[in-house]
Amino acid sequence: MVSTSNEKDIGEIASISEGKTTYSKLSVTLIVVFSGLAIGSDGFNASIIGNLSLIFGVLYPDLSTTMYSRLSNAFIIGMIVGMLGFGYISDRLGRKSSALFTTLILVVGIALSAASSEKDELGMFWMLVISRGIAGVGAGREYPVSGAGATEATDEDSGVSKNRGFIFALIGDLSATFGFVFGGLVPLLLILCFHENGKHYNIVWRLSLALGLIPPISIFWLRYKMAVSTAYRKSAAKNQRIPYWPIFRRYWRPLLEHGLGHSHKLLLHPGALIGGLLSDRIGRRRTMALGFLLQAILGFILGGALGSIQSILPLFIILYGIFLTLGEVGPGATIVLTSSESFPTSIRGQCLGLIAAFGKAGAAIGTAVFAPILASFGNLDGGYKGNQAVFLIGSGFAAAGAITSWFIVPDISNRLGSEDEAWKEYLRERGYEIQCGDEESKDPEGLRMDGVRS
Repeated sequence: MVSTSNEKDIGEIASISEGKTTYSKLSVTLIVVFSGLAIGSDGFNASIIGNLSLIFGVLYPDLSTTMYSRLSNAFIIGMIVGMLGFGYISDRLGRKSSALFTTLILVVGIALSAASSEKDELGMFWMLVISRGIAGVGAGREYPVSGAGATEATDEDSGVSKNRGFIFALIGDLSATFGFVFGGLVPLLLILCFHENGKHYNIVWRLSLALGLIPPISIFWLRYKMAVSTAYRKSAAKNQRIPYWPIFRRYWRPLLEHGLGHSHKLLLHPGALIGGLLSDRIGRRRTMALGFLLQAILGFILGGALGSIQSILPLFIILYGIFLTLGEVGPGATIVLTSSESFPTSIRGQCLGLIAAFGKAGAAIGTAVFAPILASFGNLDGGYKGNQAVFLIGSGFAAAGAITSWFIVPDISNRLGSEDEAWKEYLRERGYEIQCGDEESKDPEGLRMDGVRS
C-alpha cells in the first residue's frame, strides 16, 4: 500500500501492486456520484427555461410564441450536437479530457445565458437562444461521457459491478429526477425570496439560470483529479482507426433497440430503482422485456376501459401510478445501463452518443405527434377519446418494445473486458490491425481521485 497520512484520512482508496493501480469501492463510488451529479445538473438546466416562461410572459408580454419555441428547442438541438460530437471525442481523447472540455462549454453557455443583454428585447432573446444552444452542447456530452465513464469505473471492483443495475438506476434516473425537481423549485423559491415583487423578476430569471453553474463548477476540480480507468487504458482507440462498417454489422441490434428505448423514456419515476435491483438479479434483457410487457397489458386495460376506470378516481390514480412505475421498471432502469454495456470500450462513447441523440430526437417528435392527437379528439366526450387514444397508442409501442427487447437485445456479460476482447478478435478476423490502449495519458500529480500519490 502506498499512502500518506492524508490518504489514510480518505480511507486508503487505492493500492499499487506490480505497477497496476487497484481501485477501491470508495474511489468507484466517488466517480459514480460525480456522474450522477453531472446528469442531475443537466436535468436542471434542461427544465429551467420552461419554468421561467411564466416570468418571461410577465416581463415581456410582446414576446412571440416563435421565440418561446426557439428558447425551448435551442437547448435540445445543442444536446443532440453534444451527444454526437463528444461521444467521438470521449473515445479519442479520453473520458476525463472530454469531460473537462465539455464542462467548460456548459459553464460558458450558462454564464452567457444569465448575462444575456442587447439594445432591445429581441436582441437579448437571440443572445439567450444562442447561449442556451451552447449550454446544450455541453449538457449533451454527459450522456456519452458520464455513461461510459461510470460504466468503466464500476468495472474496477467486482463487488460493485454486480450491483451496476441499481447504481445506474440512481445515476440515470433518480439524479435526473432531482434535477428536474430543482428546476421547478428554484424559480419559485427566488420569487418568494423577492416577495413576489414583479420589479425583481429580471433578477429572478437571471439568477435561476446562473445557479445552474454550481454543479458543473463544483465537480470540475474533482474530475481533473480522477484517474483513467483500467478498461480505457487497455482498450482505448486513441491510435486506432475506427472501422464504422464493422461497428454497424456487429452492433446493429443494440443500436436499434436502445435508440427506440431512449425515445420511449419520456417520464422519470422511482420505479427505476425496482428495475435496477431486478436487472442485477434476472438480467437486463429480461427486466426490460418484463417491464415493457406488463406496461403494455395494463395500458391496454386502461385504454379499453378508461371510462369505467375514471369513474372510480382512486382506482384510476392507483392504476395510472402502476402504469408509470412499470415503464421505469423496464426501459427506465435498463436502457442507459444496457446501452453502456453492449459496446466495447473503444467505441462506447460514440455508440452511447448516437443512441442518446436518436432517443432525444424521438422523444421530441413523439411529444409533437401526441399533441395533435389530443387536439383532434379534444372536443369529443370532454377529451376522453384523446386520452384513450394516447393510452392505446402508447401501449402499442410498449408491446413493440417488449418484443424487440426479448428478441433483439443481447444477453450481456457484466464484465466489460469480455466484449472488449470479443470486439478485438472480430476485427482481427477481418484483417484490421489492432492498436488499442492508452499508455500516454498521465494522471495529475499530487493526490488523485484514486487516493494515490503520483
